[in-house]
Amino acid sequence: TYIQPDEEDNGILQTIQHGEMMHNNDKNNPFKFSFSNRQLHAEEIDTWNLMNIACDDLKVGAMALMCGNMGKPYEAFLALTENMEIPLVNWDLSPVLPAEETRNLLVIIRN
Repeated sequence: TYIQPDEEDNGILQTIQHGEMMHNNDKNNPFKFSFSNRQLHAEEIDTWNLMNIACDDLKVGAMALMCGNMGKPYEAFLALTENMEIPLVNWDLSPVLPAEETRNLLVIIRN
């Protein structure tokens, strides 16, 4: 996941970590999740640095990217995941109708 400092206190990380723990504690699951988080600082949110950070994470085995709606950084993540054909999970945006969204690898979750 990639979060900005203002997202740190709203329960996103705790929710994801709880889901990881619940999944990994179920002995019937044939695989385990490994979750990592990167808090983005202001100097890292420009598109060039962000792409380097995400590509470095993909090189070490990331299988999906998770983020909220961060404006330009979100658009960069969306472009990267579409080109690399990996899932992008967004916890901020409202669901859209399939006819309105042509992306195959975007998952939007809301509580």
